[in-house]
Amino acid sequence: MNLSNRSLLWLNIGSFILMIVLNTAGSFGWLNDRTVAEISDRYATLLTPAGYAFVIWTLIYLLLIGFLWYQWKAHREGQNGDSLEPAGIWFALSNLFNGLWIVAWLNDFIGVAMLLMIGLLVSLFQLVMRLRLEVWDAPVRIIMFVWWPICIYIGWITLAAPVNLAAWLKSVFDTPPFFSGEFWAIISLACLTTVYIVWTQWRNMREASLVAVWGLVAIAVQQWSTSWVVGLFALACSALLLAVATAHALRNKATWPQNKLKRGEF
Repeated sequence: MNLSNRSLLWLNIGSFILMIVLNTAGSFGWLNDRTVAEISDRYATLLTPAGYAFVIWTLIYLLLIGFLWYQWKAHREGQNGDSLEPAGIWFALSNLFNGLWIVAWLNDFIGVAMLLMIGLLVSLFQLVMRLRLEVWDAPVRIIMFVWWPICIYIGWITLAAPVNLAAWLKSVFDTPPFFSGEFWAIISLACLTTVYIVWTQWRNMREASLVAVWGLVAIAVQQWSTSWVVGLFALACSALLLAVATAHALRNKATWPQNKLKRGEF
């Protein structure tokens, strides 16, 4: 499907508005008289974070608004190659998967929601690759309005995916299969931590790791009274990711945005 740049821009804006409407309706119980939080509580697991963690969506939405604003501005200035053209339809697809996830979740289609979450994660990964996140010496405008929105977004969805998977498994099995819930939670946290470390080292995506630190601490807070073992392990993983991200930033401080600002490369 070949879309003009203007059509692609309006598709991105329209799909984003639809996503916001569905998420707002899901948060306030305007769909099926249920809220996302109510369904989450029903399928709570040892990977479920404390409720305060989800305020990060406010930051994500604000960053995505900035992403769209920059696409609009760049389009008017004839700079579609900065973001709009490379992203293609993948941003609109991410909005569609996000919105449909709300519908599936509120209708207790937990398995379908899991598939939609995978679709969202794949869409964001495509944006990471197509927009060449964090692998070149970009000007500050690209870092702020293209890299950070997608990097922080995928950082959160990477954490949300195994939480969704655990909820689906709980909806299928009365008890965790083969091993204890604590065992599966620790394995999941270890795998997640490995993914974020690889991203930090391979793609320089420190922001995603910092989002994971936020989420892992929230898991520790929520699970401490239920399983201090899982809570302690989540804290250890968050400390490791913070150390890795900090060490990576110090090694690469010569490329920090402040240096670009001094050269006037906004």
